[in-house]
Amino acid sequence: MVAQILWQLAAFILVWLVASFVASAPPLMNALARLGLDDLAAAVGALLAAIVGVLAVQRWLSGPSLRALGAYPPPDWPATLALGFLLGPLQFAVVLGAELTLGYLRVVPGTANAGGLLLLALTLLFVAASEELVMRGVLLRQLARAWGVPAGVAVSSVVFALFHVPNLAGEAGEPQVVALALCLLALLGVLWSLAALLTRSLWLPVAWHTSWNFAQSLYGFPISGHPAHGILSLDTLGPAWVMGGAFGPEGGVVGWLALGLGAAALAAYARLRRREPKPAATAPLGPTVA
Repeated sequence: MVAQILWQLAAFILVWLVASFVASAPPLMNALARLGLDDLAAAVGALLAAIVGVLAVQRWLSGPSLRALGAYPPPDWPATLALGFLLGPLQFAVVLGAELTLGYLRVVPGTANAGGLLLLALTLLFVAASEELVMRGVLLRQLARAWGVPAGVAVSSVVFALFHVPNLAGEAGEPQVVALALCLLALLGVLWSLAALLTRSLWLPVAWHTSWNFAQSLYGFPISGHPAHGILSLDTLGPAWVMGGAFGPEGGVVGWLALGLGAAALAAYARLRRREPKPAATAPLGPTVA
């Protein structure tokens, strides 16, 4: 059983990497870059590559389907999406307020326009969908089947954190930022794993992942080392270990405020679900934490 699961996981990774390489072919990306659509196309390509990997393993190695991995909507999908899309802006509004209260920010209007924000939102939605399908779908699900849910959550969350290591290259001179970022991202992976297990679906972590990234850029924070283009432009005055430096709030103490708020919100949502009648699950993504 374990050997079969590991073969399925290895095959998925191989197909996913090859499909990702094909989807990011330079001629296509160069043409789209002239239209300003290269980031969106890369995000769409990454999601399609993950879907191809899942379908290939399902077809030839009897792997889990997209439904079994939680890609289909849960019965309460409107509430699930509303919660996920609201959490990010609320979390980083609190972070922004805390930094302003500390006197660590100088704020001026940003340069974002409606078209740019829409393009950013779509790009981040596809980025979140592809990463969640890989991390909280395939990796969490398969490792949970092989070695249990705790191992699946732990390993997939550590891999998720390490996935961001290239973005930390600019913070090599700030070891506190690197350490804080890796720990926060691993715990964020745990939080989104619990969200997937709670709802037996990827829709909550996808929506939350999207709004987490979008809210940072909207308020002028870097997103995991990527420059922001939001409605605000921020001049950081505080120390890097507090603010996260060029990596953004995920690399500073302020990011842990957002993480704590998210954990409290998920715990409250889990308590609310315990008091409600349970609808039939659409896909068994592991035992529920409700």
